[in-house]
Amino acid sequence: MESTPSRPRLLLASPYYPAHGGGVELVAGHLASGLAKEGFEIAWVASDCDTPPGDAALECIPMRSINAVERRTGLPVPLWTFGALRRARDELRRCDALVMHECLYVPNLVLAQMARSLGKPLVLVQHAGDVPFRSRWLRLAVRTANRLAGRFVQRRAARVVFISDVVREFYRAAAPSLLKDAQLVANGVALDMFRPLPADARMSKRAELGLRLDQPVLLFVGRFLEKKGIGLVERMARERPAWTWLFVGSGPVAPESWDLQQVRVVGRIPQQELSDWYAASDLLVLPSYGEGFPLVVQEAMACGLPAAIPAETARALPGVAAQVFAQEVGEDAKATCRKWLAMLDRAMAGEAAARREDVARFAQEQWSWERCVREHRKIIEDALRGAGARAYE
Repeated sequence: MESTPSRPRLLLASPYYPAHGGGVELVAGHLASGLAKEGFEIAWVASDCDTPPGDAALECIPMRSINAVERRTGLPVPLWTFGALRRARDELRRCDALVMHECLYVPNLVLAQMARSLGKPLVLVQHAGDVPFRSRWLRLAVRTANRLAGRFVQRRAARVVFISDVVREFYRAAAPSLLKDAQLVANGVALDMFRPLPADARMSKRAELGLRLDQPVLLFVGRFLEKKGIGLVERMARERPAWTWLFVGSGPVAPESWDLQQVRVVGRIPQQELSDWYAASDLLVLPSYGEGFPLVVQEAMACGLPAAIPAETARALPGVAAQVFAQEVGEDAKATCRKWLAMLDRAMAGEAAARREDVARFAQEQWSWERCVREHRKIIEDALRGAGARAYE
């Protein structure tokens, strides 16, 4: 399938496909489908760890990969075989541009260099920045790797897009001259799927899911990893046994092993079922760090579910800080737990319930995939023009 002058062909690259469950991949999937509707041909390369999406408008090309590090540690470090990289190069030759999600993956570093050698414009979409692991050495190693990989890819990129201002500032501090024109584009939300329900419908949904009506329900959604702040959530769950603590997702940490009656692990579920759990809960609790702006926060807010997130995350997008419960995540675990519990106590005393309508209105007005796709389309078209390609309208 060769591209035509009126229909440019893009090679989209992400670490995994959306079935893997990560926010990066879900965003990549929405953008891929949206750009296909905007008139682009999309060839999508990602690790073959998961089943590709069944969207007939997308040509998915799984790359044979080794994913042993993630299976053993929970850290996503996919490695593609030499044969897969050769195939990716062949696909890139047939495309007009490369759109790549994230810089800190070995396959992406190779693809960035391939794009330069083939004269193909690269658009980098960067989702994550610094990850302050508790281990000082791991934190330093990842921070250094992020900045080195960032410079390497950004030097080869025609355009760089960040999903949050926190991530943009992390990379801009290390390479201000490279990123003077970097753009901020917030992710969208599937507003037809994630929308608020009336109070009586929410209570019915809670009963349907087997949740008590007389207890606060606090929800965690995401990978069960250190960087998601799950250690802090465990501390808080132990301190508040009268609340129901729901966990949707999976990972190397097992909340079931905490032996707490107030903890319920739902496991991984299809994205279209998430709205039920958002509707049935009183507060999303996600003390993750080192992320741009988690997609689940946007989804929850679109359903009218208030969120408790780190103060750094709350500053990531305009207007968010006024809509969420925010608190710093410090190195002193006990002090951080006390501050977060004080915040959650206020939220459960009525503040969270009072915010539902405003939170839903804010999210519905600010975030949509249609807007997000339009902004990405303009950036890609600019990159094609800058590379001397035809302006596709």
